[in-house]
Amino acid sequence: MSNVNKKFVQNLANENDQPCITIYISTQAVREGNFKKIEIKLKNHLSEAADKLKENWDFKSEKVKKILKPAQDLVNDINFLHHHE
Repeated sequence: MSNVNKKFVQNLANENDQPCITIYISTQAVREGNFKKIEIKLKNHLSEAADKLKENWDFKSEKVKKILKPAQDLVNDINFLHHHE
């Protein structure tokens, strides 16, 4: 996972030949112990990203699954959720 800093954001903004996916989710639900809420939000955002990759980039389902797999793996990773308070 990359640290988000000014240079990182500038590089993303200048990228235009490949899709860049960034998902931000409030960690308030984690602080409240509501991990299911975060899991649902992340799933919803990943579904939205998949739709955009298909619609805007004409990617096939298999390629979308491959691109989103690292993020999808985090959905059920309770350790990931616990360390983002």
